[in-house]
Amino acid sequence: MKLPAIFQRSISTMAANLELARRRHARRRTVSMVDVKPVVEIIAIAGVAIILAAILLDMPIVLYRGHYPDYVHDTAQILTRFGESDWMLIPTGVALLLLTFRRVDQLAKLGRMRIFRWNLLLSYIFVGVGLPGLVSAIVKRLIGRPRPIRFDQDGLYGFSPFSDASYASFPSGHSTTIGALAMVLAILMPKYRTAFFIVAMIIGATRVAVGAHHPSDVVAGLMFGAVTAFVLARVAAGYGLLFKDNAASWPELRPAHRLQRLLE
Repeated sequence: MKLPAIFQRSISTMAANLELARRRHARRRTVSMVDVKPVVEIIAIAGVAIILAAILLDMPIVLYRGHYPDYVHDTAQILTRFGESDWMLIPTGVALLLLTFRRVDQLAKLGRMRIFRWNLLLSYIFVGVGLPGLVSAIVKRLIGRPRPIRFDQDGLYGFSPFSDASYASFPSGHSTTIGALAMVLAILMPKYRTAFFIVAMIIGATRVAVGAHHPSDVVAGLMFGAVTAFVLARVAAGYGLLFKDNAASWPELRPAHRLQRLLE
């Protein structure tokens, strides 16, 4: 059965983008996709932070649950919504789909490169936020840590893998998502990265305020999301896609006009 012309165009556009990505990879300089040492250092720091949060904060915070002032709880209920991924992934996915319907064969080289770059940019946002969130959703079910609501029955560490959602506390999914988004935005707009990380920590803290997670769950989620998004950027840089394929520790965006030679 023959597909409608608009879907044929969409498939052709996706194939053209994949071919451009292949050419970009073929022309890249030989550089390490991910510098393992700083990633290991960050993971080690994250591990220490999670352990300290578990030792110093989890017990006093869980004992204080339900005693927050109403304005703290009400504000947290509003802000915690930003830790959900639908408001980020749905618009990004729709934009990616709509871009495939654009007839790039009628554009000049620079126009085609800009469309290609937008595809890479949106793909990085979609995968950079969506992948850590997906992995977190699976891992928390495997670990099965009880949420604060189950503290009286199971304590802090009454693990029950493959149970219901009340045993899906570690790591925090909302914190993973917002940690990943903060890193994605920090890489794309490094000038404001401190602000992005502060906002991410505030939104992560709302998961504790609403009684959904322990502090160590939030720390783990924030760190996992941020590290995963950073590694994905470095992998893209290693392939010469979206980011400059150099050895810089912080990924740098590649200007669109630098890609024109792929069409030559």
